[in-house]
Amino acid sequence: MKITSRDKYIFCFFAAVLLITGCGNPNNLQRITGTVTLDGKPLEKAIVNFTPVGEGVPAAGETNSSGIYTLTSTLGDGGSGTQPGEYKVSIQKNGPEREWTEEEIAQAAKNPDKAPVIRNVNFIPTRYESPETSGFTATVVKGSNTFNFELSSK
Repeated sequence: MKITSRDKYIFCFFAAVLLITGCGNPNNLQRITGTVTLDGKPLEKAIVNFTPVGEGVPAAGETNSSGIYTLTSTLGDGGSGTQPGEYKVSIQKNGPEREWTEEEIAQAAKNPDKAPVIRNVNFIPTRYESPETSGFTATVVKGSNTFNFELSSK
């Protein structure tokens, strides 16, 4: 069978159409959810990060008051989830050591030099903040995925 120039153009046309439109979900994002607890209690306002160990897309999510998170991809469209693959997981929770009182806010507005100093602190052990030291991994597969993470303050 002889391949003509016309055949080559037809092949290139269909290859280009497939590249432009993709097959199904072009980002191949899978839903990821789970719960984060610290010493058995839900951890609120913690950031859960999935870092790919090769192929994959980084994703992150914040826990709610029940410790439940849902990941959002860092792809341009910010879709829900991430691609199948192996991931290292890190969890972070830091912020002010306490909330400002209304009196302190009023005092700081009047005299900023005498405002109380409220330090930023880590609310969980720092080992969980790095994907290299957290000890958590996840294998994302096609479909919905649930990954729960139990942290210990010890």
